[in-house]
Amino acid sequence: MYDTTAIVLTFNRARSLGRVLESLARQTLGGFHVLIADDASPDSTPALGAEWSQRDPRFVYRRRKQNVGMPANLNLALAEAKGEFLAILHDDDYYDHRLLEAWRAALIENPTAAFVFNAYRAIQPDGAPGTLFVEDLPCCVKGHDLLEKVFFRRWSFGSPVFGTVMLRREALEAVGALHDRLGFWADVDLWMRMAERFDVAYIREPLIGIADRALCPHQFADSFAVQQKIVERAFLEARTRHYRGRPLRLAAEVARHYSYAGAIRLWSLAGAARRVLRPGSGAAAELSGAVRSAAEPK
Repeated sequence: MYDTTAIVLTFNRARSLGRVLESLARQTLGGFHVLIADDASPDSTPALGAEWSQRDPRFVYRRRKQNVGMPANLNLALAEAKGEFLAILHDDDYYDHRLLEAWRAALIENPTAAFVFNAYRAIQPDGAPGTLFVEDLPCCVKGHDLLEKVFFRRWSFGSPVFGTVMLRREALEAVGALHDRLGFWADVDLWMRMAERFDVAYIREPLIGIADRALCPHQFADSFAVQQKIVERAFLEARTRHYRGRPLRLAAEVARHYSYAGAIRLWSLAGAARRVLRPGSGAAAELSGAVRSAAEPK
């Protein structure tokens, strides 16, 4: 029985999913399962998933009867996955053949870590390497330090974890499943909840290439303003949990949170204004919407 399962979350990206599955088939880790979790894709993903489940006994394909969204799709996959180590992968990234082996080794070497993530390299449309995203972190960082020095200091509410990790099952069971109400930001909330109670392992090598999102189908149904409110809520809840019992520090962090939120709304408003002023942009309605969003009480 293998102790590792790689979950591939997918929706409507058959074009890149085949490449991802090929890279998993060539992983250097000696034994593992692959669970392809298809959120009711309307493209050729079902045929591709069926092909792989017949080609390689390690691969299992699961298609949801209807689209349930990322958090529910991942929760169902995590409940079905076997083993102690559960990798969460996307359907459009580029994975080093050593990834699963390196992740598993990092968790074994750092038994107090709930999950492991690594540096990332952007991949340009022509396949050339682009920007390197690397954190100044040790191989095992205290979860509280990761929250206070990284997560809570990003004015854009950005996450150093790009959604791809290997987590320890017992840590997941300790903090609970993803919260569906947070939509695509539910995984970021999960990382922060885990960091609240456990350490986190980190690999400075860019073992994952981040695909150009312009080349893949867009998966956000809601507007930027709606998505921003959701991620702000996730970070405010995380701050409140973390600083509970320290009222003065909590008050300061809440003030910091809302200053970041205000800066983002001003940035969004300025961006809309620049597009309106561009000749032939036709973005007056966008500016009007941005003004209303900036003026809404939060």
